[in-house]
This record gives sequence, C-alpha cells and structure tokens, in this order.
Amino acid sequence: MLAFDRRSHGESDGPAYGQRMARHGADLAELLDVRDALLVAASMGADVIRAYADLFGTGRVRGVVSVDQTPKLVNTGDWAYGFYGLTPVIEACGHVVTADQSDRLSAELVAFARA
Repeated sequence: MLAFDRRSHGESDGPAYGQRMARHGADLAELLDVRDALLVAASMGADVIRAYADLFGTGRVRGVVSVDQTPKLVNTGDWAYGFYGLTPVIEACGHVVTADQSDRLSAELVAFARA
C-alpha cells in the first residue's frame, strides 16, 4: 500500500507553484510505479485520480474507489448520481459550459467504473 500526500498537504512540500490538478495527477504518476493498482481517494483526491487518468490513461489502474465524490459531476438522462441540481448547461465564470465539455474525462471513468 502506498499513501499519496499531495503538495501542501500533510508533510509534503508546499511550493508556491504547481497547485493545479494536472500537476497533482503528474505527481501521482511519479509515485505510482506499479501495475494493476487499485486507487482509493476521497474528495479532492478523486479529482487527482481523474487528472492522472486524463494525462496518462488507465493502463496501470485495475480500479478506482471514490469515497465521496461522483465520477461524473453533471446529471444527465443516463446518469442521475451527479451533484444536486447540476444539469448539462451551467454558468461558469460567465461562460456557458456544456456537459460534454465539463465531463469529457468523467464519461470514460463512469464506463471504467461500471466495467
């Protein structure tokens, strides 16, 4: 078992840079030098797993356990387990974001979780 201590959390370094999800996903890749891994995460840790999968794929991952965050945030006709009231079109920073844009990776992870 390996425990991942994200940047600026626990005993890890707290640099003033590199606090993006993509960086946290890359940090996980540096730590994850194994095959057939079962990744378990809670809250923002689930986002780190999604960032890892977006950057590096799921080839080394046997499964994902997301303790308290849905793998797809937006509720659609085929997925009713997203955040309360979040529908395919949301306002984000003054821009309309569609479910396809915000859930590009989530769709892959939902399929992976159902397999």
